[in-house]
Amino acid sequence: MRFPKLSLTRQIYVGLIAGILVGLFFGDLCIIFQPFVSAFIKIMQITVIPLVVTALISGIGSIKKSDARVIIKSFGLTLLLLWILGIGSFLAMQFAYPSVGRPTFFAARAATLANKQDLLDLFIPSNPFSSLSEGYLPAVVIFFLLLAFVLLEDERSKSLIDLCGVLNSAFFRITDIVSKIIPLGVFVTMAYNAGTLDVDYFMGQQAYFASIIVLCTLLCAIVLPLVVSCLTPFGFREILTATSKSAILAFSSGNVTITLPLIEKDLHHLFRMDDNDERSRALNEALVPLAYIFPTIGSFVPLLFILFAAWYYRVPMHLKDQLVLVAAGVPSVFGSSRACVLFLLDIFSIPEDAFQLYNISITLLIYFVSALGCVSIFSLCAICIAHLTGRLQIRKIRIILVLVVILLLLGSSVMGLRMGFSSIFANSNHDKDFINSMKLPSGVVVISGMTLPMSSDGLKMDDIVLAKIYKNASELSLDTDSSEFSCLERINNRQSLRVGYIPGRIPFAFINSNGSLVGFDVQMAYELADYLKVPQIEFIPVNNGNMAEFLNNKTCDIIMTGLEPTSERLGRMRFTSNYMTLHLAFLVKEKRQDEFEQFEHVRANMNLRIAFIKDSPNFLERIKILFPHAEIVELNDYEEFFSANAADALLTTAEQGSIFSVLHPEYGVATIKPDNFYKIMLAYPVDIDEESFLNLVNHWMDMEEDYGGLDDKYNYWILGEGAQREQDRWSVVKDVLHWVN
Repeated sequence: MRFPKLSLTRQIYVGLIAGILVGLFFGDLCIIFQPFVSAFIKIMQITVIPLVVTALISGIGSIKKSDARVIIKSFGLTLLLLWILGIGSFLAMQFAYPSVGRPTFFAARAATLANKQDLLDLFIPSNPFSSLSEGYLPAVVIFFLLLAFVLLEDERSKSLIDLCGVLNSAFFRITDIVSKIIPLGVFVTMAYNAGTLDVDYFMGQQAYFASIIVLCTLLCAIVLPLVVSCLTPFGFREILTATSKSAILAFSSGNVTITLPLIEKDLHHLFRMDDNDERSRALNEALVPLAYIFPTIGSFVPLLFILFAAWYYRVPMHLKDQLVLVAAGVPSVFGSSRACVLFLLDIFSIPEDAFQLYNISITLLIYFVSALGCVSIFSLCAICIAHLTGRLQIRKIRIILVLVVILLLLGSSVMGLRMGFSSIFANSNHDKDFINSMKLPSGVVVISGMTLPMSSDGLKMDDIVLAKIYKNASELSLDTDSSEFSCLERINNRQSLRVGYIPGRIPFAFINSNGSLVGFDVQMAYELADYLKVPQIEFIPVNNGNMAEFLNNKTCDIIMTGLEPTSERLGRMRFTSNYMTLHLAFLVKEKRQDEFEQFEHVRANMNLRIAFIKDSPNFLERIKILFPHAEIVELNDYEEFFSANAADALLTTAEQGSIFSVLHPEYGVATIKPDNFYKIMLAYPVDIDEESFLNLVNHWMDMEEDYGGLDDKYNYWILGEGAQREQDRWSVVKDVLHWVN
């Protein structure tokens, strides 16, 4: 029995469904597909830039010189009209997202700050070859557009234009060859995502899915047919009927290219072209492929995705940012939508893991986007043909009515979606719970007032450290004759490391929801105790006022809540090598973030109240020097700032402030610019007379840095890896069949 050969569309559907099923069946085991997913994405981008180059030159160069100016003017104005309509619609849809974005940790944005591109390099092709090699799509498009129009004026360019046409066809054939692996690529992508993607992470996209589906449907079925009907002699139903066949084909296949012949045929029937109407037929044959090489309205989907990703990750997108988005995004959509998204994510310092969201969404939304692309090509060509054949009809009253209808439809859609999203996402932010439940990655659990056996590094259960947290230093039994021994001798004699810490310093030292003392510096303390081979660790609360005394009277061996080695402190304590660099920032109401990002603007403001936590490292001196006109407010803890509304801003660090912006989503972090304006180097203080102990701790910290231990803890506590769910994904093979643990 011979099975019928499946079409590419059906193969893609099979790959999609099979990938989801495999992902659900094997769960986290599908992590093995990750390299193949990356390879598939790279393969699909092979012909992007070469195809842009040859399509621009061959498409524009194929226009007859006698008709070129008129056609280009008509085509350009119509294309601009549709672009304005499309871009305006996508920008308007951002207002459907309620003000309950996803709070992010410090690194989500800071990781990409150093990679921002120079906008002049992106748009001005001073070195076209460099632009090609760097993949600067806006500069590439601008240069080859100029080249194509210049070649159009030169009769000697026919051979080059023909060559580009041949190359263009060759690149399309390469694309056809590569497209044969699309079903397999869809399979591995969906298997990987269905098996490894956190459900909450995926559900966060439902706002983007709904907004794209609603907008594409609205534009395809109502807005574009209305626009065409008010500029041509054809009615709304007639336009809708003419576009339906090609739109359905594009929707079912997820491919605009295969609909081009059908679009030409539909336009032929709509304008009732016969053999005597050579001009209309010639225009039809030239305009459809020309329209195809330019971005359609559907091509601007990445713009809405960037707005969604900015909302999702709480990256402010002010008016000036949205102008940059349009200016950078329009040239970028001439190429691959994936390349465009990566490019725009980098410009706006949006976390690159948003690209995974886009890859998943475009796989499911490509059918709606393709249908929109097909209808926009039809609309563009229909208006141009009507104009160039003298059948354009400009009826002011009808145009005004159509504009009113479009605005009402778009406005009601945006408001309806916003109400729905507000209801859905009102209680969907679980990051606060994740932070409060963060625990030491080694599995150490410390309960206040209790001593429990622990594994200090999570590698060997034989390495046991006993831990105890004191409420205050008076509970501690001080060493007798402590002055006779060095710090290392005291630690060995009592077989315990005594660590001072400042409570409530998220994410450095804090009590989680289980009553455990956790944090970056707490983990460092456990690992230092393990390095010293002592079986016990004691945590003693300290503050800025008593820490030097506690070190010098031998109450504590070391303070392990990072402090900045100031001149005043160096006179009373000794400090280890720096182990972390923090960036000065303000914690403010999210709507006021932009007011506090530029140092000069903040310094010039005469009416600001700036708060600081009294145990913060030297912040009082900084405020007096940096912001002499500000009213200074001293607070006991962070919660006082949130509950009492005591100041306009809280001076803190970007790393610590980001954590509190997650706990209090209505607040955001304004990192003071320039980004290297003021940095705080953290180190651990020890007794001023303990040279040997200081050298030993420095040696240990050097090893921590060389072997990557500091980076691991930074990723876990500062970048937020420790605030992620640790439970495995549900899978049939594990949770139903119990074949694996």
